[in-house]
Amino acid sequence: MLAPFFKSRSALPTLALFCVVGVAGAQKVSITVTDVVPRGFSNEIDQNSEPMVAVDHSDPTRLALSAFVSPHDVCPGDRAGLFVSTDGGTNWSITCIIPGDDFQYGLDDITIDFAGKPGVLYAGILRHPGAMLLNVLSAPRVEDSAVMRVLGTATDRDQPFIRAFAPTSGAQPRVFVGNNDWTTANWAHSAAVDLSLDVSVTQPEFFDDHIERRDASPIDLAPTRIDIANDGTVYATFFHLHKFTGFSSIADVMILRDDRGGVGATRFGELVAGDGIIGTPIVSAVRIPSSDSGPLLGQERIGADLALAVDHGNSKTVYVAWADDGGSAGYVLHLRRSTDGGATWSGDLVARPYAKNPAIAVNAVGQVAFLYQQLARGDDGKQHWQSIVELSRDAMASTERYVLADALADVPPASELPYLGDYLNMTSVANKFYGTFSSSNDPVCSHFPSGVRFLRNADFARGQLLGVDGRTSVAISIDPFFFVLDPDATNPRDATCPGAPPAKR
Repeated sequence: MLAPFFKSRSALPTLALFCVVGVAGAQKVSITVTDVVPRGFSNEIDQNSEPMVAVDHSDPTRLALSAFVSPHDVCPGDRAGLFVSTDGGTNWSITCIIPGDDFQYGLDDITIDFAGKPGVLYAGILRHPGAMLLNVLSAPRVEDSAVMRVLGTATDRDQPFIRAFAPTSGAQPRVFVGNNDWTTANWAHSAAVDLSLDVSVTQPEFFDDHIERRDASPIDLAPTRIDIANDGTVYATFFHLHKFTGFSSIADVMILRDDRGGVGATRFGELVAGDGIIGTPIVSAVRIPSSDSGPLLGQERIGADLALAVDHGNSKTVYVAWADDGGSAGYVLHLRRSTDGGATWSGDLVARPYAKNPAIAVNAVGQVAFLYQQLARGDDGKQHWQSIVELSRDAMASTERYVLADALADVPPASELPYLGDYLNMTSVANKFYGTFSSSNDPVCSHFPSGVRFLRNADFARGQLLGVDGRTSVAISIDPFFFVLDPDATNPRDATCPGAPPAKR
């Protein structure tokens, strides 16, 4: 059982490595980290967790970022807000375009993605209120104030994870929404993908594809993750559940592939296991702890940590990350790779203890970035959450490790779950990586080892957040942060706090 590990601070990794000043011969890199809360929203003290960033690949100056934002200060009661940037992430505003009703307590689940030229923003949300009501939405111009259009709906869905794709310039955009579908008989085939092959029409047709072809017992775990290569190859991964035991589940990490971009009667059928059923395990019968009914990790729940990324220029190369019970090693985050389209898999390229919220991206030249959040013990004897990105220029044989945020794990106190989020994300355009994470906004430079820019009012000299008036002290809270990692540039050093060189692994 994993429960005892959470009670032992001595088992946690320490922060000593985070003080490394650099390594001779370290390659150039630029990282900019930004707290995206705008200055005019400086009074907010909400727990803005579970962020997701989308970049318009046809115009990377256009970005959108979602999080659990309580919009009552800036949006009407029938809308919720997105963070939007039109200058590549230097400045951010809030636009109230998410439809719904009674958003007093903020958003439910939301993920976003751009597709097409010019980029249309697509979103998969659990509409509020709606009791697990999935809405698939679109906005042709995220900068405008027009509410997003509802393209499709489905009931009893959990944790929608959207990916959008336009095969060629001017082609009909496609949308894939991985989710956990509770409408199936006895929940036994709940891992699903809702997809449309043309979301440009007034009333798109959606297909509900239950990619779980075996009987789960009693239900698959929540996450179903999707990624799409430039040639239209689609991958999906999920946790196939065998049984619950105590605070844990025994599950297989499954992988599926569709070489036709969702076209045809049989989708995701390229990988078949020895039993003749579609879908093959990357790893079998691992123990996945759950914090919904068990112990927490640094005020955060666990049990839904799963990520997938394909090399968009080489659809045979795909990465999957998940976290499981590593026994005496604690809760362990793993990263593995396949170079033959998911048929066979490497051993662990990365294994990080007490880490969660993985995200992976591969840039245009095959470099890999791996983002996660890790609980560690500081020199002060306290638990810290570090938001970390590892950059590899050699297929994860070695990595350059950058700590983006280093915050006390109990400041601020959690108001609800998730605390930081059940997921975050990262993507790439050309050679640059774009990502997001949620963390404490305590304005202390040492908490941001790679540097940081705050848009909201803050006094770093005194370590205080300030309200809109620039004078009134505001309580520390959880904010979404945006970052850009450019492997081919040097840091501009224009941040509120300058960053330090990397530590190498």
